[in-house]
Amino acid sequence: ELAALAEAWPLAPGVPARPPLYTRLAEIVQPLFASDRVPLSPARAVADLKAALPPGGTVFAGADLAGFWIARTFPTSDLGSVSVPAQREPGSAAWAAVNAASSGRAAIAVTTAPYDLETDDALAFAAASGIAFVLVVWGEGNVDRAADHGADLREAVASGRVRIVEVPIDWSDTDLLINVAGPIIAWGGRV
Repeated sequence: ELAALAEAWPLAPGVPARPPLYTRLAEIVQPLFASDRVPLSPARAVADLKAALPPGGTVFAGADLAGFWIARTFPTSDLGSVSVPAQREPGSAAWAAVNAASSGRAAIAVTTAPYDLETDDALAFAAASGIAFVLVVWGEGNVDRAADHGADLREAVASGRVRIVEVPIDWSDTDLLINVAGPIIAWGGRV
C-alpha cells in the first residue's frame, strides 16, 4: 500500500539542495581522500575501499572507529554498497561479508579488531567453503606508500580467495570529523 502511494507522489522539480552537513563534511574529507601520508588517514582508506569495490559489491564495517569513519565518509552512490551495524557484535562485519560473498557479491569487511573468535570462525568457514571475501584491518600494517593500499585492496578483491589486508591508520583526523558530524553516540558512545 505504501509503495503505491509513493509511486503516485509527485517529485519536486530540479535537484534538491544538499544539506549543510554534506558540504561541511566534504570540506574536511575531500582533501583527506587524496592524502598521500602514511600511516593513512581513515578518509584515504575509505576512498581506497570505494575505488576497489566492484559494481554490485558491498563493504561491511565493524562497530568501531572504522565503522565511524565509513558511516560518515563512504560515498554511497550504489544502494546497499555499505553497511555499518547498529550494535556491537564481535565478528559481525566478517560474517556479513561471508554471507554476501556466498550469494556471489564481492564483499569487504573492515574492522579495527579482527582477531576475535567470531572473526576467526568466519575466515575459517569462508576458506573451507570456497567463499572469497576480503578482511581489511585498520590499525597496524606495512604500507610504504599510500597508493600501495589501493593496489593491495584491488588485488585482494580480484584474487577470488579469502584475503586479509592490514593497513596502518593515523587516527588524528578523527577530531576533525567529530567537530563536523558530532561525537560517536552509536554502540554506547564507545569505540
